[in-house]
Amino acid sequence: MNRIALMVLRNILLVPGAYWKLCHYAKHTEEYSEEEKYRHIQYIFRRAVKSGNIDLQVSGVENIPKENGFMIYSNHQRLFDIMAISKEAAHTPNNALTLNEELIELRKRVREQDKEIRRLKEENEFLEEASAFFAASRRKSARNKD
Repeated sequence: MNRIALMVLRNILLVPGAYWKLCHYAKHTEEYSEEEKYRHIQYIFRRAVKSGNIDLQVSGVENIPKENGFMIYSNHQRLFDIMAISKEAAHTPNNALTLNEELIELRKRVREQDKEIRRLKEENEFLEEASAFFAASRRKSARNKD
């Protein structure tokens, strides 16, 4: 608990600006690269670790693959597990960025598919209206023949 209080006191002036920047990145995701956002999170993490006098000890870093990406599952409900691993796994940022880039590409595809679905729905509505119009005109012409 003392470490948390120490971290808060030492970073009290940093928090509003850092929080604003995080929110800004979140609202304008397309304007900033994943590297910029990741760098900001690393900066906040380094400040928290330093100001809280936290001694991070990570073991097993040699088991993190240097190629083809990896997934991390934390066995604790603490924020520092993932941050500590990301700090120690600095030799694999390309893998992490590749995964982020894939997510960004998937989000773009979903947006494009949503646009295409909306377009097809509009087209379908138009065709239904046209079909109803032609059906009504056929009925009318059939009545006129009688």
